[in-house]
Amino acid sequence: MRPEDPLTPWVSIGMPLYNAERYLAQTLESILNQTLADFELVISDNGSSDQTEQICRAYAAKDERIRYHREDVNRGAAWNHNRVFALSRGEYFKWASYDDLLGPEFLERCVAVLDQNPAVVSCCTTFMDIDDFGNPLKNKSSGASKARKSHQRLRALINKRHSCEEIYGVMRASILRKTPLIAPYVASDQNLLAELALYGEFHEVPEVLFFHRWHSKSTCQLWPSPANRSAWFDPRLAGRITAPYWRQGAEYVRSLHRVRLGWKQRMKCYRQILWWLEDCRGELYWEGRQYLIDWVKVKMPWVRITCRAMRLADRGKNHSKFQHQPKRGTKQPLRATFPQPVRGSYMRFGVPIGTRYRGDGHLPDSHSSLAGPHRKEGNSDDA
Repeated sequence: MRPEDPLTPWVSIGMPLYNAERYLAQTLESILNQTLADFELVISDNGSSDQTEQICRAYAAKDERIRYHREDVNRGAAWNHNRVFALSRGEYFKWASYDDLLGPEFLERCVAVLDQNPAVVSCCTTFMDIDDFGNPLKNKSSGASKARKSHQRLRALINKRHSCEEIYGVMRASILRKTPLIAPYVASDQNLLAELALYGEFHEVPEVLFFHRWHSKSTCQLWPSPANRSAWFDPRLAGRITAPYWRQGAEYVRSLHRVRLGWKQRMKCYRQILWWLEDCRGELYWEGRQYLIDWVKVKMPWVRITCRAMRLADRGKNHSKFQHQPKRGTKQPLRATFPQPVRGSYMRFGVPIGTRYRGDGHLPDSHSSLAGPHRKEGNSDDA
């Protein structure tokens, strides 16, 4: 419903920015040309070093609906996304990226759905991927909008292949305030969508009114590795040991504890998290392994030095140049010579299984008892 206070906007649009001069003007034009004019645009500039500030101040001087705020230093994407929401005043809220475009009726269609159906917590339209020059690539639809149960929506949103375009839909600000918003870890936007799905339904307007741009300077292209992308969410995490998949799984469980659900629905949601663990078991294994190795290197350097010394000592013990060379003309005691392991054979106590011993503790002169054809039938002293 439209707010009673005339000074309170119906919709707040939050735009976090950092060095966004390339597509910023196109995006601002698409927002200002909306058929629903009762909105405010809150811009938070995270210390941009290009022409972003000049572009924003020029548009703010022409349109009073724009509120521009600037920070002196880059405090990370997570902080900046939460900053624009904290500065917003509208009943509904929408995040906007500097490189995406909106159709003229985007806000009007989404707000109409939220006003008519109180069970809907987030509304978006069918979206289209476009390239650097605005050429269409393909249409995409939200799988969460087709689900009516919370556990079904949860499964659609926690899929590791999900691209999270729903984060740019129009959401109820009252529900959004109950969540942790965008936390400083990789894929926290996916966790936010999963928690919103526990509060209510997602709706999709079957019209292409949202255009998501893919280009060489997008976040996923600049930070392809989840471990390195942590610095984009929070610059303080640069060079630090992180485990994004483990953190994401833990936050899914915390979301279930924050939201009130019936015990049947809660159990079904836990089942979806177990499905996510199975789907991401490879990533979790390698990430946990690398995290442990990095943690030992940083926190326990003496372990690394000890392991290195043990490897060198073991290598030197078996290397010929480290072995004692007897003098010429001296008799050496007779020693048992162990056979070299055959490819595909198994070892037990350092000796290939199937090797026969003599009664005096020495190995026989011939070591051909490993293979099947050389084995004597009915020999009771085989290992």
